[in-house]
Amino acid sequence: MNPINVHAELTRARWRRFITLCGIIVLALSVPTWAKDGGKTLQRLADPVILEGAELPLLSGKDIGNIRVYVFHGRSPVAVPYQIDQRDSKGYWVWSVVYRQSYQIDYDSGAAPVIRRPETAGAGTYDDQDPKGKALLDANDVLVLLADDLGDRGSNVHAVLHSDLVEEIEITDPADGTRAWAYVAWYPDSPPARSPTRYMHYNARDRMVRSPMYDFHFSDKHMAVIHDLRVNGFPIIDRIRINGEITVGLPFTDGTIKFTEEDIHGYTEGYIAGPVRIIQRNIAYLSLAGGLLNTTAVTCDHFYYPRHAEVPVCLSIRFPVKQVSMTLTTDYRNPPFHHLFMGKTSDSPQGEVRTRSLEAHLRELGTEWIAFDSHAASIISLMVIPERIEGQAQAQPCLCENIPESAQTRASVGTPTEAGFLITSTTECPKGEHVLYGTYLISARPYQPGDENAALRMRHNKLVKQITPVAAGN
Repeated sequence: MNPINVHAELTRARWRRFITLCGIIVLALSVPTWAKDGGKTLQRLADPVILEGAELPLLSGKDIGNIRVYVFHGRSPVAVPYQIDQRDSKGYWVWSVVYRQSYQIDYDSGAAPVIRRPETAGAGTYDDQDPKGKALLDANDVLVLLADDLGDRGSNVHAVLHSDLVEEIEITDPADGTRAWAYVAWYPDSPPARSPTRYMHYNARDRMVRSPMYDFHFSDKHMAVIHDLRVNGFPIIDRIRINGEITVGLPFTDGTIKFTEEDIHGYTEGYIAGPVRIIQRNIAYLSLAGGLLNTTAVTCDHFYYPRHAEVPVCLSIRFPVKQVSMTLTTDYRNPPFHHLFMGKTSDSPQGEVRTRSLEAHLRELGTEWIAFDSHAASIISLMVIPERIEGQAQAQPCLCENIPESAQTRASVGTPTEAGFLITSTTECPKGEHVLYGTYLISARPYQPGDENAALRMRHNKLVKQITPVAAGN
């Protein structure tokens, strides 16, 4: 080929590559920012996103009824379920329903037993920080939505949402840097419709909690004890059992008193039944030795979300109580579980808190979490010690005896089996009322190795929040 033609052909080839490269650059520059660096990558599904009112300064003092929460799917905004749980000036929850004490007098016998009636108005059902008849967002109020509902980063947010006041919520998983977003908007009047989706339901008459995945009843006889837990309609747990003992120190003598769930008394103070979570507060105490000794009452808040529950265990260390030990185990009654899996994380607390009399019928597993597995569902459980009593109390999974040696790694449960947590305090445990929280992550499928990480991250590696006011025009 003529050298001139060769040179011309090479030149044309270079120009073709150059034009193609320019086209690629133009296309890259034209990709919306949400697709390049603002697409949702967060994979955590069960975690709640909890925002204090103080974290939303732009919306401080605004009408709660005019606040909405949106996420973006690409460029399209979608309203998502959320709730704002109010607290009063003392930090107490503002209840959807409060139970007030009254008396029903029997004039023949003269007895006046205490009864509690549900009420939706009056003290405990409004925020004393707000003007009468108003519900405003205060610094100690709490906005709750779900990580699973988060979306992409929005663009042209004010124009799309038709709101002048918008806060951007960016959520990051510190474990892997994945992210997702939501937008909290306020409207001075005539706000758009809220999301019609409601995840959580509470039937006060039947004392029943229901989510799209699970449902259960509170016991009518035993204070805050769960009965008949079902996952997607499949029966999992018949009831929760509590067995324990307290060591009391009285002048010239020490002694041990045993107790069960039959000895736990108290009442429900109130509940909040929102679309995203249910909060129920119980005031509980132990009545021991035929009522001769009552422990100090402890306030215990239960939290129920669509995929998990946070259930309190209350320890009252007050005179004359010196030490408390108890087991929380599950009664399956013809258990549906195929296996029990258990494990330990590298940062699990170490300790040698032991109670020999309780250990006589238990095998401690030296693990942090336990997973109940079946063909239809799995439940991953772990118990967390509050920081203020770390080293002075311990909670670890345990199995009753008569379990085969394979139970250390995998246990068939074809025979009646109780599994749960052994909770012990030392005699040096600080005086006061202590509340431990058990996290129960529920899945409508069999256990898969690594599922426990979702529960462990929820408790030990919480999502990181960044809240930014969105400037007009963005």
